[in-house]
Amino acid sequence: MKLFSTRPITDWLIAAGTLLTAATLIIAGISYQVRLRGDATASMQTDVDHEGRLRAIESVVSAIRTDVSVTKNDVSWIRAFLNRQDPHKDSPQTVSN
Repeated sequence: MKLFSTRPITDWLIAAGTLLTAATLIIAGISYQVRLRGDATASMQTDVDHEGRLRAIESVVSAIRTDVSVTKNDVSWIRAFLNRQDPHKDSPQTVSN
């Protein structure tokens, strides 16, 4: 086998180096693809988690908006609640109260 030099050992070393380089590049490419796939899977899982959290927050905000709009229109339930909470409102006022 004569490729570049006059010594056959040099040719074998060049061939072995070429094969080793090719194998290293192939293994590195496969490793990179596996890592990239893992990162993409983790990213998608994070997106799903964030989406779920955003949906929960959106639900709570929607409920609060509904409560606020009802409260703007009808505050009688607040008055009834506050009147019920004050036990001393109708009792006679004394020095201790």
